[in-house]
Amino acid sequence: MPETIDCPKCQRKLRVPEELMGQAVQCPTCGAMFTAATPAPARPTGPVFTEETPWEQRAREKKAPPYIPAHEVEGQVPEGYGNWERFPRRRLDALPHRGALILTLGILSLVICGFLGPVAWIMGNNDLKEIKSGRMDREGEGLTQAGRICGIIATIFMVVGCVFYCAIFGMMGMGCAFK
Repeated sequence: MPETIDCPKCQRKLRVPEELMGQAVQCPTCGAMFTAATPAPARPTGPVFTEETPWEQRAREKKAPPYIPAHEVEGQVPEGYGNWERFPRRRLDALPHRGALILTLGILSLVICGFLGPVAWIMGNNDLKEIKSGRMDREGEGLTQAGRICGIIATIFMVVGCVFYCAIFGMMGMGCAFK
């Protein structure tokens, strides 16, 4: 049965087979070489982690996991990295995108309430800046762009409609003044 030990450099929990105990092993995360020894049992002071995945460790350390697409790993996924085909673009260090919200606001501004057009336009501009700077998840770029465009179109329709109604009411007012 494999033993769970900590890497002395990065503190990652590693499962080492019994036949490798007492021999030099290499940490797959940081590359440090050390002798695998059974740790002395310590009295837990807080929550006890029996086994920690790399995602949990990096979330705890608040560091970004490296993004390694499955096609660049040449058919092999590094140990402990999970299934890259299943979650190919998830980044823990980036803010989640709001593309669906912006697209919904853009469509609503076209169909029902035009005053949401500037909201979708401004939110779309801000989120696209965040996406381009790398602080927001790139997966929502298409949705954000589509919602922004719908917001721009709805804003233009709203401005043209306001000018049209002002002209109509102005002509009606002028018509009443000349009677």
